[in-house]
Amino acid sequence: MHQHLKFLVSVVNSIDNDPQKSMLFYTTALTTTTVENKPPKDIRWRLLVDSLYNFEAHLENKDIYDRSLERSVDDILDKLNTRYQNHQHLCWKSHEHHFHTTVQDYVNCPITCLCEIGEFLDKLVKEIYHQ
Repeated sequence: MHQHLKFLVSVVNSIDNDPQKSMLFYTTALTTTTVENKPPKDIRWRLLVDSLYNFEAHLENKDIYDRSLERSVDDILDKLNTRYQNHQHLCWKSHEHHFHTTVQDYVNCPITCLCEIGEFLDKLVKEIYHQ
């Protein structure tokens, strides 16, 4: 899990540090918007899940469509969700006025940006693994 979280931090931060790429993950809660080519509302979650699939496939030297990868990634996501629920205090203060029950809700929240996700994951690594 430690390797997976560190990998997610590097992926998210890499994209966030590139202005053009980071705009691909901009979402808004507004039903009417002038933003053209607005990405799907779960785009940031898909980024994390797809990154985990690729990382796990690389680690296990398996094809990305191997069924055992699905179980591995689901297990990692379950652990991440539990860690999120136990460490919500690591999130930015912008989420104090509303509540997220799962890490997926948090990541998909229109207020949550890539920078915040990367920072949360980095703080989580440091708090859990003392690194």
